[in-house]
Amino acid sequence: MLLVLIKASAAHRLEIELYVILRVYRGSINKLKTMRDTWPLLKTTDFPNVSRASLEVLQVNLGYLCNQSCLHCHVAAGPTRKELMQQENIKHIIEVLRKPTVHTLDLTGGAPEMNPMFRDLVSAARQLDTTVIDRCNLTILTEPGFEDTAEFLAANKVQIVASLPCYIEDNVDGQRGKGVYQKSMQALKQLNQLGYGKAGSELTLTLVYNPTGPYLPPPQDKLEQDYKQFLAQKYDIEFNQLFTITNMPILLKNSVIKWPISAHQITAMIGSLR
Repeated sequence: MLLVLIKASAAHRLEIELYVILRVYRGSINKLKTMRDTWPLLKTTDFPNVSRASLEVLQVNLGYLCNQSCLHCHVAAGPTRKELMQQENIKHIIEVLRKPTVHTLDLTGGAPEMNPMFRDLVSAARQLDTTVIDRCNLTILTEPGFEDTAEFLAANKVQIVASLPCYIEDNVDGQRGKGVYQKSMQALKQLNQLGYGKAGSELTLTLVYNPTGPYLPPPQDKLEQDYKQFLAQKYDIEFNQLFTITNMPILLKNSVIKWPISAHQITAMIGSLR
């Protein structure tokens, strides 16, 4: 194709380029046609209504900048993302925290710790006696410039909800990048040394598992037992509890979820959520 373009006249090159663009466009349209319209399967459901209650937990995404680039990330966060919440909006958050019904600030990202305003926001929230949750990817605690982050979190009694999609090294590295598992173990040991995850400590450490395909996670209690047994025996690591979640399939890469999923899969997932 390159040789043809070089030898072709300017008008012919334009014609060839337009032809290639059209082929790519048609290919994209054909792929879109294979997407299954899920609305007919949802609009007549007898799934219980979900109603809004008063605001008690304020979850804030501080930006898409992250030291990792994970296959399962539903916001496609990574080291090259530049979207970060700015100081003006941080000030608005602090004002919202003054409302009497709000008792918890839940910080996420990206890696929320990479926002330059992260520590100022945490400190302001703690001064208001607001519980702060840091949704931490663990490896950020080992990165240059962030080595004292764990100490800061402990000093401010920040509750940590940490991503660890599996307790097996190959599975974690396959999803989150080579070397992520061992860095995560290093970070967990550091948190344990600071009192996180220990019996009787007010510093809670929660680990999070999430599936990477169009299916729901296994029973949480059983999986928590497996995590605790494996991590304690192999690494002498403790934590308080395990959450199993399912990320929204918004920007998941095609290698993670194969579309279209079947009507049978959708019906089974709705039934499992009851």
